[in-house]
Amino acid sequence: MNDDRRDPSGLLLACLGDAAPVGAAQQLVEQVGVATAAHRLWAPVANSDLILVNLESPLARNSGTVGLFSRKTFTGLANNHIMDAGDHGLLETMDLLSAHGVPHAGAGRNLESARQPAVIEADGLRLGILSAADPRFHAAGRTTAGVFPAQSELLRESIAETTRRCDHVIVSLHVGIEFLPYPSPAQLCLADTCLAAGASLVLFHHAHCIAGHRQDARGVVLFGTGKYLFPYDFYVGHHGLTRWAIRRARRAAAWQVRLAKARDVHVQRVIPLWIGANGFPEKPADSDAEWTLRWIRRLSRRSTAALPFWRTLALLNPVFAGLNARAYLELARQAGFRKMLMMAFCGLRAQLGRHDGLARP
Repeated sequence: MNDDRRDPSGLLLACLGDAAPVGAAQQLVEQVGVATAAHRLWAPVANSDLILVNLESPLARNSGTVGLFSRKTFTGLANNHIMDAGDHGLLETMDLLSAHGVPHAGAGRNLESARQPAVIEADGLRLGILSAADPRFHAAGRTTAGVFPAQSELLRESIAETTRRCDHVIVSLHVGIEFLPYPSPAQLCLADTCLAAGASLVLFHHAHCIAGHRQDARGVVLFGTGKYLFPYDFYVGHHGLTRWAIRRARRAAAWQVRLAKARDVHVQRVIPLWIGANGFPEKPADSDAEWTLRWIRRLSRRSTAALPFWRTLALLNPVFAGLNARAYLELARQAGFRKMLMMAFCGLRAQLGRHDGLARP
């Protein structure tokens, strides 16, 4: 799991999950100052050459939280929360990141701009980073703002174009089933699509839990990077079932991946973390750290052929069932029972790989 004997040449990337500088996390930034908060936020992966994170919320010009990010932190914008403040919030976020020199990709004024990669040059390597999300999440159109939809054909085209001018292509995907640590058929299909098209590294987030990783001659896939900066109370409130279930979800990790010449990529280290009450990552207790590493090793060893069995068991877990039942009941309360059924049906089709051009593997 932690292989420090490998060739140290090339770039060391920190692959992280969701980052949402809101609620208690934003309050901490205001209390201690953005410089102190930024140092605390990135301390676990400070030795990395480049940090990849999914920005799970829009940034407001007056919040100061954009100062948490720098030229060293790529921020993926393709997710289901980046449009929480509408088109204006998305465009303001992009303007703020650009003004601070923060590389980003995955959203734009239209589909063409949302598909554009961030191109980063470091240590003699040229990286192209794409960010895309489940097509149900605010997909950009030809003339409408939104995010890059993770459709197989669009990804193939964008990866092929990016490989022509970059040494490595990295694809960050906001796709998966919340609180399920096993990849869905849609994730497996998208991972193979990206690797076959020329990507060296594919990382998933959105499930809010850590998952395993896979490596072959084509590259590395991280099936679930969980969270990194995530104040849970801001999103889930104080519901008893949710708060009981969320403790396991506070276990997190950072994957450090080494990139050298073309197709030379491997997971060098996994760093166990704990998401504190303020949303910031912390050093976990020894028992939690050991549990996290054992769990990731176990998930990574399970073969693709056995995944339907393990997925079924996880779907029957009372915690998973309870969290999703609560989420859909809340949706029914807000939007009506018919809308809830439609969303559940579309979600099922999407994760089976039968939605918007995804073929079941």
